Formats: sequence, C-alpha cells, structure tokens
Amino acid sequence: MKKNDSHHDHQNCITLFEKLSEYIDRELDAPTCKEIEDHIKACKPCQVCLKTLKQTVNLCRNLERHQVPEAFSNRLKDAISGLIEKQSDNRFPHFFSDDAGSSYNASRIANSKK
Repeated sequence: MKKNDSHHDHQNCITLFEKLSEYIDRELDAPTCKEIEDHIKACKPCQVCLKTLKQTVNLCRNLERHQVPEAFSNRLKDAISGLIEKQSDNRFPHFFSDDAGSSYNASRIANSKK
C-alpha cells in the first residue's frame, strides 16, 4: 500500500485500532505485530493515532499516585451499593415482598425461564 493510495481501506484502520493497546503492551504474536507495523508505515492517520496512544499510556504510567480519602471511599462504596440494590429492586419489584402472592411470583419467574 502506498502512502498516497486513494483506495485505502479504512476498515483495516478500525481493525488495527482495536489491537493498538495490546500492540503497545507487546501482547500480540509476531505475525500480528508485523501486520500492524506494515499498515502503520503506509497510513498517516494510524501513525498519528499510535503516537498519540503511546503518549497517553506514558503519561498515565508516570502519574503520581494519591491515596483517596477514606471518607470519600466510603461514600463511593455506599453509592455503588445503593445503585446495585436499586437495580436489583427494579428487576424484581414484587417478587420479594411478604404478601401472599410472593410464592406465585417466584413460580412465575421459574416457569418463564424454561
């Protein structure tokens, strides 16, 4: 593929983009790496994308680590737990009540999954 190829298949760019993180982390086999390198040599947009991703990864790796305050951590855990509970309640709103219909609702769930 030439650098000025007007018939460039951008689907290859999308496929390559899906593998770039693994490529940067050296998690791909040699033939896949060669395929990516050959494509990048011929594709300016992918060269820019790879360069930008490498810079982003390096910035992230070199960030200072800071301890999250315990109070914030506890509030975050409580918020996540509340969302999980709310999501569970919304999925089965009447199935866990203490009314007489709860056994009927539970059997409806069991029978609907057959």
